[in-house]
Amino acid sequence: MAALPQRVRDNAVVYGMPHAEYLSSPGLSRSTLVRLLTKTPFHTHALEAENVDRPPGPEPSVAMFAGTLLHCALLEPDAFLKRYVIGPVVATRAAKLWKEFAAAHPERECITPLQAEIAFAQAGALRGTPMGDSPDDGTLGDLLDGASCECTGYWRDEKTGLFCKCRPDASATVGVGADLGDVLVDVKTTASAKPDEFNRSVANFRYDMQDAYYTVGWAQATGRPVHAFLFACVEHEFPYATALYTLPQSWRTFGWDDCRAALDLYAECERAGAWPGYGVGVRELDPPRWHPLSRVGRFM
Repeated sequence: MAALPQRVRDNAVVYGMPHAEYLSSPGLSRSTLVRLLTKTPFHTHALEAENVDRPPGPEPSVAMFAGTLLHCALLEPDAFLKRYVIGPVVATRAAKLWKEFAAAHPERECITPLQAEIAFAQAGALRGTPMGDSPDDGTLGDLLDGASCECTGYWRDEKTGLFCKCRPDASATVGVGADLGDVLVDVKTTASAKPDEFNRSVANFRYDMQDAYYTVGWAQATGRPVHAFLFACVEHEFPYATALYTLPQSWRTFGWDDCRAALDLYAECERAGAWPGYGVGVRELDPPRWHPLSRVGRFM
């Protein structure tokens, strides 16, 4: 493996790293592990290869960009107006007034007043979310006030030797003495923050793997245990209802088992120098389970 960049080290946390630098820095992220399991090693290797011509990726969706604005408003509010500039009220961004405004502010991304209003309203709703039944338990904002935000953890997987990374939205060190440890916070925008709706998102987007991977990795990077991994959820639409969730140990263990399987698979592909796709050679297909031929007695 090539030498690591100067500020990227085994078992260390880097503060103040821009997100773009994190994405280009070495290390296996949770998204890489999920891709290994939901796609193939071929997909993973092709997307990670350097100096390969590939078509440009899709532009961020409206929902994704709204999430980016929320993260900045909630976790880095002092940087909001350094990255974004609030434009005039127009019917469409194709309007002459908007184009002139954007041209006059090339160093920042132009957003509408409504986008800024929603981002800060969501951030305010999250900050005011109670952490418990008693006022003494405080709010999520109280936890975030003492947290480090957008920090990057690096570590080396002890079993495979693979270099790994993670970037929790926020990490707060709590407790004293032997009880000293961290609470990790991940902010999620969602259509519904209801428990039975968000747990579908956990399953569909493999947030259990995120919880497990970050918990194991952050503890190794910092030398401190992770007391909790907290999902801070806020709905897309007014009145921006919020909810705070953790996963049971059984679900976190399930997530880690898949992380372990993906790490082992990546290490084996790297050792063999082979990154298989969907299979080798010609294979015969069976009818899907819903097909009439798959019913008992029909398929022989």
